[in-house]
Amino acid sequence: MTFPTIRRKVTADMVALYGRVNNDRNMIHYDDAAARAAGFPGAVAHGAITAAVLDEACRAHFGAAWSEAGRLDVKFVKPFFVGDTMSTHGQQNAPAREGAPAVWEVWCENGAGEKVLVGEAALEGSA
Repeated sequence: MTFPTIRRKVTADMVALYGRVNNDRNMIHYDDAAARAAGFPGAVAHGAITAAVLDEACRAHFGAAWSEAGRLDVKFVKPFFVGDTMSTHGQQNAPAREGAPAVWEVWCENGAGEKVLVGEAALEGSA
């Protein structure tokens, strides 16, 4: 069973919409000059956007059970920038065994193939 690769360009409109919903007014997400002043090369996408796309891939991979029993633990390891294209990836780390679910190593990469988010996904109670 392969893990789905979802490729998604993160646009300024997506970031602005998330910021309105989240009430995030940190200008590093919306303004390249503010992001450069903070030491970034351009506007930084909200980490929750990359996590949401990874969650979408987990739902596609694990099916309907993901909504009830899915566990996704992630760590943001590198900023992801507005205008870049992200992709989701995964590989099975540990097969299901008695009392423990199959564990998948999952991650998101930026357009340069660098990991920006890493983590583990599993269906609890699916052993």
